[in-house]
Amino acid sequence: MANPQPTDSHGIIAHDIQEQLLVRDFSKQQLKIIYLVIRLSWGCGAKAWQYESYRDFEVIGIPKGHIEKNLTRLVNNNIFIWYKKYKILVFNKNYDQWIVEKVNTVDIKKLVHQSLQNGNLVTKLVTDLSYINGNQVTEKAEHSYINGNQVTEKAERQKPESLTDESVSDHPIERLIESINTTTAIAENYDSDFEEIGNHFTHLTGRCINSNDCVSITEVLGFGIDLSIVKDVMTKLVKKKKSDTTIRTFKYFVEAIKEEDKKIKAIKSHEGAVENGSEEGEFDYLFTNR
Repeated sequence: MANPQPTDSHGIIAHDIQEQLLVRDFSKQQLKIIYLVIRLSWGCGAKAWQYESYRDFEVIGIPKGHIEKNLTRLVNNNIFIWYKKYKILVFNKNYDQWIVEKVNTVDIKKLVHQSLQNGNLVTKLVTDLSYINGNQVTEKAEHSYINGNQVTEKAERQKPESLTDESVSDHPIERLIESINTTTAIAENYDSDFEEIGNHFTHLTGRCINSNDCVSITEVLGFGIDLSIVKDVMTKLVKKKKSDTTIRTFKYFVEAIKEEDKKIKAIKSHEGAVENGSEEGEFDYLFTNR
């Protein structure tokens, strides 16, 4: 039974490139050719793939008579660099140079953001559903040997810790789904703040946010940090940075934003304590370095 794991040998394609391949209007044959070239170049630790003949492309179900037309179109659209004489193809990772229209104006980053918000709950839901439906598959089988021959013993399916006997009979799936829907609703409320932070990042750095930035922005929003604090810290850090420093990711700002939020909350806590009659100087330690 096939059971590939994230730790198995694998090629690494940046999330941005995967997203661009998904949202651009490539034909089915073009996409298969692109993934074949990536697999046999990057996936083999090389910058390019050298094919022997068009017959090599038949492995992905494309007749050799269709290859040159597809390759020519992909080259003209700046997806490949083709050294035709040497039968070498290079995938162009700079998708800003691609001349292929997007299939929709909806930003895939919104879906990425929502998935990051409810990913843990969805994973738990799938685990519980698999157990209840009897589809839980044991990843590692136990082995014994009879007369020198390896025999796989059927392992007993383990019940997820989150499910008690009572909860299995009650089917608590609706509660999980409700939690996911609630989290998604929260994510939708975050969208305006998320977009504003992303736009501010682009304004300050001249760079568009990528998938890693989405993770970092989601982390900051998850802490409930006020939007004005986020933008203020970002602006101040950009003004303070050295001229030879290039800010490439939103993660550059995260720790400073968290520290500023912590400082402001401490000040408000002190002010609240003073209003409630706490002795003057009780919180002086908070301000000794200010």
